[in-house]
Amino acid sequence: MQRITAVQHTLAEVDPSSLDRWLDDFKHDMNADRELSVYEGIARAYDAYITANPALGRAARMDVYSLLLVRSGTTEKDALARATLHVLGEKQAREALRLYTEPPHPIRVEVK
Repeated sequence: MQRITAVQHTLAEVDPSSLDRWLDDFKHDMNADRELSVYEGIARAYDAYITANPALGRAARMDVYSLLLVRSGTTEKDALARATLHVLGEKQAREALRLYTEPPHPIRVEVK
């Protein structure tokens, strides 16, 4: 629970989901530890980028978060090609992506 709380706290400004929602989502995940590790990587990269660039506005912060979400499932090159950025330029996007050091973990969907 402490790990989920830390991730939720770090990402709260760009993901307004409540802690209860985060806990519930992970409770229903088939591989919650793996998924939590992915979000921890996103949170670390997000926090590092925002700490280095504290003057970023909300739209830029949303771009960073969206970009990191895409990157968590694919390569840096593909993330740049697929992400929809509203404020960040390519140089800023590349800087944010360099902070995400986890390997890609594509989302797996199981249909019952």
